[in-house]
Formats: sequence, structure tokens, C-alpha cells
Amino acid sequence: MSCGPKASAAAAAGKAARAARAGFTLIEVLIAIAVLGIALLALLSLEHQDLQSVIRAQEISRAAMLAQALMTQAELERLPPLGTTSGNFDQLYPGQYPNFRWARSVEPSSVFPDLRKVEIHVIYGPHLGRNYAVVEFLHSPLPQVATPQGQAPQNPALQGSQQGAGMPGAPAGQ
Repeated sequence: MSCGPKASAAAAAGKAARAARAGFTLIEVLIAIAVLGIALLALLSLEHQDLQSVIRAQEISRAAMLAQALMTQAELERLPPLGTTSGNFDQLYPGQYPNFRWARSVEPSSVFPDLRKVEIHVIYGPHLGRNYAVVEFLHSPLPQVATPQGQAPQNPALQGSQQGAGMPGAPAGQ
């Protein structure tokens, strides 16, 4: 059985109809581009959040390093003077940490006269809105001087500053 001209024309028309239906319509292409655009926008947002996380991690690492450096200086002073001091890091590290400030608070212990609470705050970030704090208790390296019963023991390092102030228990007539 051979195919006649009618059969071959019908087969050609069927192939042409299938070929026309096999492509994408303009609406399908636009929907695909819109879905792809939304997915890329979400990925771009994630990239931005990732960069912000890296920046925050770098800032907190720097703040921790700077706070530890200030605490090391306080430890080297042995028994830092009482009071609050503050500043920036331009003297220690010129131009390296422009958005970082510090504050150091030294308070006496109400129970132990040879113990001081040293608290260091590093303020950093956009508009100096973030804070990193380190607290340490420093003990006087000098031994306590024995006193009569009923009086608090005196530290020789503290005693010199208290003698001129007329503190009770300070030796008189020297």
C-alpha cells in the first residue's frame, strides 16, 4: 500500500499544526520571566543580609578586642584610680577605629577595700548605637596591713591617699 498525494498532504498539515503548538506563548514567557525576577530579588536580599551580618560580626570582634586591650591596661595599673574616664581610640590607634568610643568605670568594693570593680564599655556602630561591655574585679597586689580588732584592714596603697583626708583609723601625729 502506497500513500497517495492526499495522505502526504494530510501528514504535512499535521506536522505543521504540532510544530505551531510546541512553542511558548508570549504570556508563558512573561510569567516565567516574572517568576525568575522574584527569585533573583529574593537572592539579592539574602546577599545584602549576609553582608550586613559579616559587618556586624567584624564590628563586635573589633569591640571585643579593643575592650580587652583597655582591660589589660587597667590590669597593668595594678589598682586603677576610682572614677569614670572615657575617650576614643585615636591616641592608641590613629585613624583605625573612627566609629568606636570607650568608657571605663572603676568602683570600690563595699566589702573588700583592696578590691575594685573595673567596667569597660566600647560604644560602636552606626550612630554609636551598639555597646560591648567587659567587667573584671582587680585585687590590690600589696598585702593587707593588720589593724586592731574592730577596724577594717588597710591597704598600704590606699592608706596614703586616706591619711590626708582625715579618715577614721588613720594614724595621727606623724
